[in-house]
Amino acid sequence: MSLLPLWEDIEKLSPDPATLERCYRLASQRYLKDIGIAGGYIWGKIKTSGASFYQVCWQLDPLISASNSPIFPKPDKYTLALAFYYCKNPMAFPSFEEIPSWVITYVSKKPLSEAEILEKEAENQRLREKNQIKRQSEMLQGCLILTLWLEDCLKMGLARLREQPYSFWESIVSRLTDFKLNGISSRLLPLFYQRNDENWIQIATKQLGEIILFCEAFQKWDDFTSENQQDLLVYGGAIIKKEVVLSEPSVTDEWFVCSLDYKEISNDLNARFVWLFGRSTGRYAQVISFSWRGEKWEDEYELHTQVIGNVHYYPSGFPQRAILQINERKSGNIASFPTDYKDWHSFFESYRMAFKRNFLLEEFPGFISELRVMNEKSLILLDESGTAIETVPDYDEKWDLVAFSENKKVTIFGLWNGLYFIPKSYF
Repeated sequence: MSLLPLWEDIEKLSPDPATLERCYRLASQRYLKDIGIAGGYIWGKIKTSGASFYQVCWQLDPLISASNSPIFPKPDKYTLALAFYYCKNPMAFPSFEEIPSWVITYVSKKPLSEAEILEKEAENQRLREKNQIKRQSEMLQGCLILTLWLEDCLKMGLARLREQPYSFWESIVSRLTDFKLNGISSRLLPLFYQRNDENWIQIATKQLGEIILFCEAFQKWDDFTSENQQDLLVYGGAIIKKEVVLSEPSVTDEWFVCSLDYKEISNDLNARFVWLFGRSTGRYAQVISFSWRGEKWEDEYELHTQVIGNVHYYPSGFPQRAILQINERKSGNIASFPTDYKDWHSFFESYRMAFKRNFLLEEFPGFISELRVMNEKSLILLDESGTAIETVPDYDEKWDLVAFSENKKVTIFGLWNGLYFIPKSYF
């Protein structure tokens, strides 16, 4: 049973492309429950960003959507998700003899006027600003507590800090989480698990130094641009909503897939990290997506292929993370591979400029061409001028790269993390 014509009619009702884009991820069993159909109506409950559910429904002829979501205008992403799921899986909706009373009530309710919609949007904006001020206040309190803890660590010295038990680290992590500093918690706890690493002193010095910089900067909030304020919030653990990112101007280009990485976050959650390079703009973009319990990825990518699409960057002093809306996939062999930097000097000059724009920059990407690979204790990457840079000590594909580069120069795409270069792909 094909319901694509119905979906095409529903698509036209979407208030904007961003709302339509957001609905697709929600159209799955992971988010929907208590769905049903009867007498030309469909309904269900859909999970919100918290632990609660919104009631959503449609009258199919004529098309009328309704929900108890506070988002305006309608149809919002939640009602669109229900409709899209119905168009994909009509047989998944069990039939009932009676239509729930709440469905009739919602659909029959008089639509809001344009003035009422504008007032609702203004009210939502005021609420968002109020919540951000509250979060900033909580994070600032957390920074003051964290500063005292860091001072104690410095007095203790790195050698003694390395010997501290799990309870020492867990206590500060718990307190920081209470103050919405989840981003700092996620950076501190790995220092305990990495304590036996031979490079722990360098890793700890870098990580603690960045956190000290964050604390000092957050306490001087008004001295920074709005973009750097976003960098502070994100580093601290704030999440920028997808709709905010999709409202940013788009960058259209042919995007070369530089690297693909998969990481298990938990037993149920996996993450995928994709680095892209814009052929015309020369800009990099990182697309991060998640899969819950083996759920299919939103888009498929293949290493060293190209896609044409629009990138919306997350607000930042030096934007890198982005959302990609794919318009077309280019098939066939790539005529030429990117060659962004000719040597390490030009690469690190660009890194210096990027760091000036975002002083909390944790990764910097780039293609470096004409490199010789030297197999020492760690891999050494030697450019044409003789400058040598060490790769990360635990690089998993060390021997593959050594074999590939035998008796020839290679172009390597990788990331500088402030200590080492991490190769991600090569040709």
